[in-house]
Amino acid sequence: MRALGVDPGTKRIGLAVSDLTGTIASPFAVLQRSKSARHDLAEIARIARSEEAEVVVVGLPLNMDGSHGPAAKAATAVARRLAT
Repeated sequence: MRALGVDPGTKRIGLAVSDLTGTIASPFAVLQRSKSARHDLAEIARIARSEEAEVVVVGLPLNMDGSHGPAAKAATAVARRLAT
């Protein structure tokens, strides 16, 4: 199963793609954030389709104490929007 990993930052979005077995992921691309979240999500979806990813994994940056800070809340929002 091929997976697409998404690391959503405030200025850039890092993408990684796994091998066909889903064992090892390699860097794929870095997307510059546009002014449109809809455009950014559409680009991620386009890449997921073109790479035949069966699953999309969004990184969740937790605080050192395990709590959800602003970055984790933003990543959760990205994951929710990608799921739709």
